[in-house]
Amino acid sequence: MSGLPPIQPDALLPRDIAPARCLDCYYVLEGLEEPRCPECGRSFDLYDASTFTRKPPYVWWKLWLPGLIQAMIFGVVSMAILALLGQWGWALWVGVPLAAGCLLGYRFSAAWILMPALAITLVATMVLSAMLLNLAGTFCGLILSGIFLGPICGGAVAGLILRLVLKASRYEQSAYLPSLILFALLLFGAVIEDRFGTIPPRESVSTTRIIHAPIDTAWDSIMFYEDVTHDPPWILRIGLAHPIRTYGSSASVGDEKVCIYNKGRITKGIAEIEAPRLLAFTITEQSIGYERDVHLTGGSFRFEAIDEQSTRVTLITEYEPLLGPRFAWRWGEHYAVRTLHEHVLEGMAREAEPGRPDSVTVRPARWEGR
Repeated sequence: MSGLPPIQPDALLPRDIAPARCLDCYYVLEGLEEPRCPECGRSFDLYDASTFTRKPPYVWWKLWLPGLIQAMIFGVVSMAILALLGQWGWALWVGVPLAAGCLLGYRFSAAWILMPALAITLVATMVLSAMLLNLAGTFCGLILSGIFLGPICGGAVAGLILRLVLKASRYEQSAYLPSLILFALLLFGAVIEDRFGTIPPRESVSTTRIIHAPIDTAWDSIMFYEDVTHDPPWILRIGLAHPIRTYGSSASVGDEKVCIYNKGRITKGIAEIEAPRLLAFTITEQSIGYERDVHLTGGSFRFEAIDEQSTRVTLITEYEPLLGPRFAWRWGEHYAVRTLHEHVLEGMAREAEPGRPDSVTVRPARWEGR
């Protein structure tokens, strides 16, 4: 352009002129042995003003926001595609956040202290997206927050290391090639998991409570979760389907009790009764929105007389888990089931134990009326 002084090499520049910086990452380009940014790989020519900038990098968001947006889009789209393909294991819940974290670290060139905040932002975005896409409910979303955090942080570290390694090579870093490679690896991992993955074994969760009442009185206080009248813990209120009403009987073997929820219903069939020691039931129908997570199969109430005024009651729930990896999901599932058990056993104790301030009046013939 006419009227402007020619671009001078670094050694001839006056001291009051700002140093030349990379157009992409704002790395200072002075004193380099070759005309290529060692940070991002972009080529430059100090004699061509269009290949670099002398403006101070006031807009620091350019150093982290593009990578964060790319990681968010990659994570959400990959989750949706793998879920559509019926993948609910390692590839979806570990592979996707690991790959998204890797992209975040690969495109990150700001101060390292900012990385933890970006990782947490990516976790929150992916969890909320999973809930909006109906891939997870509120309770599963809380579990996912813990599951996603590790892979995203580990992936971010791997991405940072990869970028540092590539700085020393002549590879021109690309904004799209890593995404394609990572997505291809996710699909490959999903295929391998489907072909060689094993069906997880059935899970059984039991909770025991001492009820200070004779065994016959404790037996008469049997109630299912849907029958409990006191308020449930907060995790059951916000994270699980809400029972509305029940109908049917559960007094004899072969009876069925239908439990209506805000999201569907569960039907329980009475499989075995040995009064006053055992009541076992099976789940003959489940449609409350968790069909991709667990398949409830049955459970039982077991009673053991400790003495004339005390009874040990054990509530057992059995289910087939459908989510993997099991080490990541099992603790959350067991926590939810045990919380539900404690809620039910508390309801039974309030009905069976006379004189408690929070006890309720024992309704006559309550067991026969179910």
